[in-house]
Amino acid sequence: MLPEDKYIKEQFEKRFLKDSTNNIVIYGIGERTENLLKNISGDRIVGLMDAKHTGEILYGKRVLNYDEVSEISDVIIVIIARNSVINIIYKRIESFVNQHMIKVYDINGTEIVTHSLSGVERECFSIQESDLWGSIDQADIVSFDIFDTLLARRVMRPVDVFRIVEDSIQSKDYSYAQERIRAEKELSFLVSPTIYEIYKRLGENIGLDKVETDKILRTEIDVEKKALARRDSVCRLLSRAKRLGKKVLLISDMYFTKDIIEEILKFFDIVDYDEIYVSCEYHETKSSGLYDIVRKKENVTGNWLHIGDNDYSDIQKPKSLGISTYKIFSSTEMLEQSIYADILEYNASVETSVILGQFAAVAYNNPFGGFDKTGKLIIDSAEELAKTIFAPIIFKFIEWLVIKVKEDGIDFIMFPSRDGFILKDLYEYANRILECKDTPNDAYVYTSRRAALVSAVKDVEGIKKVAEFPGSLSIEERAKKRFEISDDVKYMSDEFVDEALKRSAREKKEYLDYFKKMNLENYDNISFVDFVSIGTVQEALEKLLQRHLQGYYFLRRYPDNEYKKHMDIDALYGTYNDFEMNMNLYKYYYFMEMLLSSYEACFKYIDEDGKLRFYEENRSEESIQILKELHRGLYSYCEEVIPLIMVNTKWSDTVELYDHIIGFFSNDYINIKNGLINDFINVDEFMERKVSESNR
Repeated sequence: MLPEDKYIKEQFEKRFLKDSTNNIVIYGIGERTENLLKNISGDRIVGLMDAKHTGEILYGKRVLNYDEVSEISDVIIVIIARNSVINIIYKRIESFVNQHMIKVYDINGTEIVTHSLSGVERECFSIQESDLWGSIDQADIVSFDIFDTLLARRVMRPVDVFRIVEDSIQSKDYSYAQERIRAEKELSFLVSPTIYEIYKRLGENIGLDKVETDKILRTEIDVEKKALARRDSVCRLLSRAKRLGKKVLLISDMYFTKDIIEEILKFFDIVDYDEIYVSCEYHETKSSGLYDIVRKKENVTGNWLHIGDNDYSDIQKPKSLGISTYKIFSSTEMLEQSIYADILEYNASVETSVILGQFAAVAYNNPFGGFDKTGKLIIDSAEELAKTIFAPIIFKFIEWLVIKVKEDGIDFIMFPSRDGFILKDLYEYANRILECKDTPNDAYVYTSRRAALVSAVKDVEGIKKVAEFPGSLSIEERAKKRFEISDDVKYMSDEFVDEALKRSAREKKEYLDYFKKMNLENYDNISFVDFVSIGTVQEALEKLLQRHLQGYYFLRRYPDNEYKKHMDIDALYGTYNDFEMNMNLYKYYYFMEMLLSSYEACFKYIDEDGKLRFYEENRSEESIQILKELHRGLYSYCEEVIPLIMVNTKWSDTVELYDHIIGFFSNDYINIKNGLINDFINVDEFMERKVSESNR
């Protein structure tokens, strides 16, 4: 019995037969169901369900219609299918099972339901930009807080900036983050010390001269810029106030002096203000005497409106001084009050702080809209969708890949079409931005299951292997289509075998010539990158090239033959059979497969003239345009996050946070507007089947 069949049998007996008396209907008529019914006592299994085979007798059980199922007492439905398609199946029967109050389970005993995550309405998701316009119109002076108001943080805690600086300077003599915090604390007798005072004390404490401390200070400023994001909607309010002729002030509790803050603001193109007041330059905070200093210096006599995020220093304190206020919620506070707040439980390191801070900065950059009253996101662009939901796990894979190829001494990387298209670019970009040296050479390699399997055929058994590879057509139809043999030739006749072997030999010759141009003989350790796979293409290429390949996958499905069991494949998520993969990446991997693909059709083979041949393109121009927008979101995310998460640090290889974020792709968590991905269909040309656009 195969491991998957054994797992299904054990789970089925444990979850549905041991302590239960329900009558059971199995949804699914594939080989897993067949094998299950052969290996268990099926008395309580009263029938099967499948939309296309109603009324048939399969494996000794009748395929029931809805009326027949509804008449069975104490009935439950168990779906035997991969997690990646369970939601698709459930949607087919959802209205029926809800009407008849029939419970539906997966093989692991998890009840499948449509969740309502309406959450609780929060004040932070109800503020209106138009209300603030009116307040600005009535004011003579308008002041804004800077950090967490005009600018959002890409880290959950400001102190994490120090830890990122520590990774950047890589000192072995002292812990920069600890010493930076210590120096500021030792100046607590000063109200709000300047950054220069802090660094003077830092240098004294660890024995650094001014040249060295100035260099580290410059690093801190640069990291601070990278750890911030402009909040466009709030900055537009700033510009509006300036255009209306208001005196516009910026007031901040910060150790950076005015000159440094001006540099940061200019970097983010924030220039519409008259003056900046920073606590460290007056040694007074907003909570102590800074507002009084501003009032005196600006000779304030009219109506003063202050806008900021801190409940006390930006709201309560100025109110007590007769200043009108308006609270703009920070992106991190909005995350904390949203339906996504449970991901904050993963905040255990600098890396997770950046990933969570980035999620907040993207999701809630605009404090006035793009969500409902519970914080559920309303997404209307493909770029935003990619940047919010899928970019984190793709970034994580790139980070992991950079580390793995270095550790394993890889000197050449194959990024296969089409899943490797965007991964190759992002991998190379990561190495450039991090200034990695001695990186392995790499190439985008045209391949596919058809190209690799057909080229690797040597004999009749190889022909059968290609023909028997699953698909929606009959074995005979699959074989003729895959070897491009005419319908009038009888399957597995001498003529068929002869044509198939000749076809394979021709394609093998051209394919080997293609690989010869890569000079693979010059490399000792070659790796092969893939997304979610059992290893079929890698196996075929190893046999074709007669070379060992080191595989690096997002997730590996359990190998189905002895050769694959002994292949060297590392997977970020690990290796699982199709029925124990309780992961969001696997649940939505059909969509992610499209997300990673190139703008070309699927590669088919190389002809006798050495030209690349492709399947007919099945995607519309609109779908390819959406794909390009999704890719822009991936690039944008990596551009913002890679400089903050340095690969020279021993980051955790855990994927729980990243997988949790992928789970937000569900309709329960985001509302995707305007049918944005409705036509984004995944077609598997080799297996002759279409896959749902998203499985949401």
